[in-house]
Amino acid sequence: MRDDETLDEAGEDICDQCGRLLDSEDVRIALVADSSAVHADSDRLDGQRLVLACSDEHLVRLQDVYARRPFVEPELWAGKIERALRRNRCWLSGRRLRRATGLSADQIRQALAWRTSGPALPPPRASGGELTAGG
Repeated sequence: MRDDETLDEAGEDICDQCGRLLDSEDVRIALVADSSAVHADSDRLDGQRLVLACSDEHLVRLQDVYARRPFVEPELWAGKIERALRRNRCWLSGRRLRRATGLSADQIRQALAWRTSGPALPPPRASGGELTAGG
């Protein structure tokens, strides 16, 4: 999976399931819910990940993986906090952080607690690099 990118390092689209190089005629695209996805520029795209696949079968597999992955709001909120800190390149007071993220003080507390004690939920991958539903 890629974060906020649709191209690999070589500038070509790849299947998020198997890594196969795609061309514009065989690409399948879907938007899936993912609490680890925080868009670099657009707050309204947070919590959504664009996935690309080389076949209908791979697209269904990807959608299934993300449908099974828990959507953890504090994970999403932690990402919003990280984005606000990156944008501001400095510390932010509680008031400025709430304004920059659109989060309440309680949501910020939950995000920080999740970040320090909660399990990280990366997109699940099998040893061969393919996404799996079980992690």
